[in-house]
Amino acid sequence: MAKRKAPEELSTNLNTIKARNRVSNLTEDEKAVHLALKADHGDLSYYLKKLYKSAKYIAASAEDKTRLQNELKVERIRVRTEKGTHASCIANQKVKNTSAPSSSPQAPPSTPPQLLSELAAFEGITSIPIDDDHNSEWEDTEVEDDLELELMLRRDDILNDEAVLPDELSDEEIA
Repeated sequence: MAKRKAPEELSTNLNTIKARNRVSNLTEDEKAVHLALKADHGDLSYYLKKLYKSAKYIAASAEDKTRLQNELKVERIRVRTEKGTHASCIANQKVKNTSAPSSSPQAPPSTPPQLLSELAAFEGITSIPIDDDHNSEWEDTEVEDDLELELMLRRDDILNDEAVLPDELSDEEIA
């Protein structure tokens, strides 16, 4: 077991104190997921550093470098998921363990939103879509033409039953 610092030896930085308090207030299951996230991050950092030093990466173009990084991220997530050490596996495990003993038909507890956002950030997702309507037209879409963007927005509004009806249009919009 590692030696722990005495309370007077701990950092007095406000951000460090806030982070330490946040972690100390987590439940055991949340701590396990938090530690798994840290391990995932450490694992990915280790392999990214190795990638950055490789001759293949150094000689690659900018697009190839991005592709190599993404391939490595996917590979490391796959490996850790297969081992069962990825944070998402730990989170699922903890949810199953907490819901298994109870015989009452209740929904299993969800992973706390903060841990989900940490997991999403680790996996390279900038945010978790809360109101995702699963419209595949928006997946990785880059629209440069304003008319095409407007048509896509209108189709999406129609699919979501949020379209502006013709009698709601102003005279300027009709013309």
